[in-house]
Amino acid sequence: MLNLTKFNDKKYIIISGANGYLSQFFSKNLCKNYNLVLWDVKFDKEFLKNINELAKENNSNIISMNVNITDHLKIKQSVKILNNKKIKIYGLINCAGLNPQPNVQNPDYYKNYKLFINMWEKEINISLKGYMLMIYEVSKILQKSKSSTIINFSSDLGIISPNQNIYSKDSIKPLVYSVSKHGIIGMTKYFATLFSKKSIRVNSVCFGGVYNKKFDKKFINKFSKLVPMERMCNIEEILSPINFLLDHKNSYMTGHSLVIDGGRTIW
Repeated sequence: MLNLTKFNDKKYIIISGANGYLSQFFSKNLCKNYNLVLWDVKFDKEFLKNINELAKENNSNIISMNVNITDHLKIKQSVKILNNKKIKIYGLINCAGLNPQPNVQNPDYYKNYKLFINMWEKEINISLKGYMLMIYEVSKILQKSKSSTIINFSSDLGIISPNQNIYSKDSIKPLVYSVSKHGIIGMTKYFATLFSKKSIRVNSVCFGGVYNKKFDKKFINKFSKLVPMERMCNIEEILSPINFLLDHKNSYMTGHSLVIDGGRTIW
């Protein structure tokens, strides 16, 4: 819904995949200092209610729009709406993805090719095609800012290969997760050089496993043994790196993959 209730001098940030677990959490923090444009195919009503209340308390604007980032025409139309409203966009955070888990719904290639390739195509369509479309189209309005930034969500598994020993024998971490996360880092470097003369910084953020109370205790213990700090990332720890990459004072950093993984990738 495009409804501007307040006029302020806060910068606008577009967030794709805004209804996701991590996105919902960091959006509630960002709305204290930024105006947010939330894009996703659907939204949790309780989340929208909560973030609008937070925005009201902090004199910020929240714009929620139903946008499928694999739909080129829909992205162009949504960008045009923002442009016609003269909303100046400072930043883009790409956080969309299916995040396929190691379970029977995401079997290995040899066990069920049909399900395997179906998830492969869906995730590649969102994480690579979707991110690419978002960057190309949103960058058109980012260029109107003197300095702007793009943050792409990758993962520590965009740096290293998954250790399949921490998962059950019947379900391994899907190949498409690793391929998409590695691809996002490559895409980040490509656009960082392409946009370097346009004052658009492009970086990726690579978090290690973020703790979720739904995780099995055995998995948490196995995962923690792979990390020098011997634990998973607390969800509150994702906020500082995101704010760092958004900060306009961080003006000489581009093409970088910021790794926050408790040291996992150095072992």
